[in-house]
Amino acid sequence: MKPLLSVLIAVVMAFSGMTVAFAEEISVNEETVGAAVSDTVNQEDTQPETDNSTEATTETTTETEPETVAAADSPDGTVISKDGKYKLCVYRKEDLVYADIVKYLGNDKFSKTTSINKIDGYKIRQIRAKAFCGLKTLKTVKFMGTYFAKGVKSEVLKKGFYNCKNMTTLVVNSYVALNSNCAGYVKGKKCAKFTTLKYNDVTKSQSDVSGKISYASTHTVKSVYNVSKNNKNNRKAKLVDFVNGSVFYAKVASKSVKGWKSSNSNVISISSKGKAIIKAKGTTTLSVKVGNLKIKRKFVVTTNPYLTVKGKKVTSVSVKNGETIKLGIKGKASSIDNVYTDTEYAKVTSKTTATAIKVMGTRRGTTNLKVNVNGYTIKLKVTVKKNPITDETMANIAQKIGSQVDYNYADSTVMCSAYAFCYAYYQVKGVKITPISVWCPGGCTWYGGTPMYYSSGNSMLKAIKESLDKNQACVGLLSIGNSAHHYVTFYDYTGKGNKLSDFKVLDPWDGTLTTAEYYGYSRGYGYQAITINT
Repeated sequence: MKPLLSVLIAVVMAFSGMTVAFAEEISVNEETVGAAVSDTVNQEDTQPETDNSTEATTETTTETEPETVAAADSPDGTVISKDGKYKLCVYRKEDLVYADIVKYLGNDKFSKTTSINKIDGYKIRQIRAKAFCGLKTLKTVKFMGTYFAKGVKSEVLKKGFYNCKNMTTLVVNSYVALNSNCAGYVKGKKCAKFTTLKYNDVTKSQSDVSGKISYASTHTVKSVYNVSKNNKNNRKAKLVDFVNGSVFYAKVASKSVKGWKSSNSNVISISSKGKAIIKAKGTTTLSVKVGNLKIKRKFVVTTNPYLTVKGKKVTSVSVKNGETIKLGIKGKASSIDNVYTDTEYAKVTSKTTATAIKVMGTRRGTTNLKVNVNGYTIKLKVTVKKNPITDETMANIAQKIGSQVDYNYADSTVMCSAYAFCYAYYQVKGVKITPISVWCPGGCTWYGGTPMYYSSGNSMLKAIKESLDKNQACVGLLSIGNSAHHYVTFYDYTGKGNKLSDFKVLDPWDGTLTTAEYYGYSRGYGYQAITINT
């Protein structure tokens, strides 16, 4: 008896002298993957009902009571699970004993749903960052957390399942606080295969029904918000990211009901059957009457729809005249017909139901477009830059067409108007025309062009400038030397474009490039310009 008594005394003394790690209270981070819900459930002094649901394909761990001596195996409370698969950090808080999963140490072989509610009998409080890392066969994880008494709460930290590129589903209950990117996070980006975050509550009280939410991180799966049956427990559901909440379906305890209404349909409109479309930033209350009970839930939309270029939000863009820039629509509901307002400087070329818009510059200058998305008007400043015809291009055109000094017809030089027109036509249409074919003794045939006479030289230059701003080509009537009139091709301008020296021209006499400062206005023939349309 004496040896046995001595052993018992030694064990008691060793146990009373152990160093234990006390857990600090962890605040609940209610931000889910891609969307955050500000709902909280009532904290109760007693533990909620345990998960009684069964799954035929669930891999479970042995749920025996924890061996309290194991918590003292090392000063920091770190232990290895009996099966050698998990590195755990064990904590005690007064009469509670629980553990965090620090690292998964087992083989990369997962063919079933992996349940991590308890390990070696320890209730799991926290999945730490990169606890599950680089596992290729891990697909579905079930973590039914528990709100312990005295403020100890379940949580999945950021990157908890880092680089598990084939993981598709994380099943939790409303007691689990989720950090952003806690799952489906691969090499700094959301995993393309991660599709669903499911809440699977087994609690029975009405106040906990509001914790149920089925959420999908991809846009292809509709979001579902279940509204609480408890009329005294109308919490807010905050939709932080407009895209993730652009279309969702409101249900009561996972069942569809009719008669939904929105107190502010400008923020969220909802059909009688519960299909909700977010329209703009603001607050609204969705309500429905079930029997004699009226159910309400306040929704807060914190982001308006916006436009993006390469994923970044923009309020202004630049585009070259005649070219197109593509913008994404964040907050686009596909069931809504968007409305676009064009100007003479720019226009939207996309369909009203497209998930992105294309803006084309139509005239050099600055303008504001209005894009109406889900009833919310977005103003987009568009700067249209010149897309000039280069000197090299015009020189090549002159070489292809030729010049007046090269050709004669019936002992007469082919007129400058014919060559100037052929240059401009080739510039815009890309079609080569023989000057003789558009020239006749009475003058040039302006097919494909619009001749106009103006009251002054300034009016003519203004018209030519406006045509060049629209990527059109122009032939203008000037004078040079002893010639009272001489047609040249205008192809670009610099500065304000309000004087002859600002304009670049191609002279058909010998096919040279010059500026119009060496010319004057036509004497006696008026101020004429011919525009060749695109």
